[in-house]
Amino acid sequence: MLVAGAAVRAWLALTDDGIFWPDEIYQSLEPAHKIVFGTAIMPWEFLLGARTWAFPGLIAVVLKVVDLVGLRDPRGYIDAVKLLFSALSVATAWAAYRLARGYGASSLAAAAGASLFALAALPIYFAPRAFSESASILPATLGLALLLPPGLTRRRRLVGAALLGLSVVLRLQNVILGLGAIGVLVWRRRNDDARDAAIVLAGWAAVYGLLDLVTWGGLFASIPLYIAVNVGVINFTNTFGAAVVRSLPQWFYPPPYFFAQYLLVSMGLPFVVAVVLALFSARRAPGLALIALAYFVVHSFIPHKELRFVLPDLPLLGALAAIGIDEAPALLRCGASWLSPALAAALVVASMVSGAGFHQLTFAELGIQGNRLVAGPQEDLRTSKTPDSSAFDDPGDVNRLLLVAHGLPDLCGIKVEAVLPEFQGGYTYLDRNVPLYRLGGPPRTSTFYNYAIVLKGTEAGAEVRASEGGMSLIKLRNSCTVDPKFDTQL
Repeated sequence: MLVAGAAVRAWLALTDDGIFWPDEIYQSLEPAHKIVFGTAIMPWEFLLGARTWAFPGLIAVVLKVVDLVGLRDPRGYIDAVKLLFSALSVATAWAAYRLARGYGASSLAAAAGASLFALAALPIYFAPRAFSESASILPATLGLALLLPPGLTRRRRLVGAALLGLSVVLRLQNVILGLGAIGVLVWRRRNDDARDAAIVLAGWAAVYGLLDLVTWGGLFASIPLYIAVNVGVINFTNTFGAAVVRSLPQWFYPPPYFFAQYLLVSMGLPFVVAVVLALFSARRAPGLALIALAYFVVHSFIPHKELRFVLPDLPLLGALAAIGIDEAPALLRCGASWLSPALAAALVVASMVSGAGFHQLTFAELGIQGNRLVAGPQEDLRTSKTPDSSAFDDPGDVNRLLLVAHGLPDLCGIKVEAVLPEFQGGYTYLDRNVPLYRLGGPPRTSTFYNYAIVLKGTEAGAEVRASEGGMSLIKLRNSCTVDPKFDTQL
């Protein structure tokens, strides 16, 4: 299962240049590119101090290592990051197996539980994408596997607590898992273990606070604004500006049943099978079940919701399903030796069926109800894809043309005219120290740039240097003039 999951994730990482949501570029790769290479289009969160620099900082380490080994070309470091995140996703399935085994699940049941994350469509889709959730799932799951089960050495429990702390630094919402783990240890009267875990988590909290102090000028300075955005107490229009026209508030703040609805839509059968099997785990792993439930419920009532936010719950659900596979015969008072293997097979087959159709996922099935928009030379917005369109490789055409532009020796400025500013790969894909204008920037007649990425059919007699799908890279002139007011704010 791990080999199959790794293969499909690697294929996706190397063939999809699309952007599901701007955060996978502008909250991760683009700030990291700024740290390492000096250029980036910066989102408001990293201008006003609404996020910690921990996550892009770690990605910056990856970019620097790739640079040092000679893969300075953007294709090289982009593929390296995507493959790394894919590897983290596969390792998370293994961590779910270890978590189930720690609670006494049989090898067969634990492997079946791991199939939910290894083979189902939703974890595969998000695997290569540089989201903080994708980075934090492995340390969160493995941390619980090393901390919660009884009979582990103190050293392993300390490592588990440290991994949980790291997951919180990468994604603040994972504090639910950390506090939940301490609560479970206290509930079991494992007070020494709870004390050790609390001390380790407090140490990571200090790291979080000190990083904010260095980068934003105050201890935990990023947390108040970050929380304000997610709970919806700020003025949406004032914060997001023109983006509110394209992304209505109800898309950011959907109803509490959002996660349940779209987990069913995007995963279907394996999700239902896993939930049913997890019900049988309550006797053996009530603490783990409560942690998973708390994570889901709290996120369901946090106003800002995106489907990826509950990804860290899926390996926990898989582990609980594994425990339930072993527990079901006793609870059902059924002594049939075939029942547990049959339940394991049902979960694996359901996950395989889901994974086999992962490339048919649409934006609507992933919780995105807005149209994808493109723009012509007059910046007239028009529908490119509806929510029922494929959620893959959009806008891959634009990003691959940015890679082409990277290699043009006469490039002195470029405008991505064809798509919205937040749905193109920025300097992560361009990787040239030249102005990169977006929709709303100077018109084609401007001399501030000499190349543009436009809709095919709107080239207006310009020299076409490359084409990808419905997009063209055109040359407008031979040289550029300096724009003293060029702005790199998203």
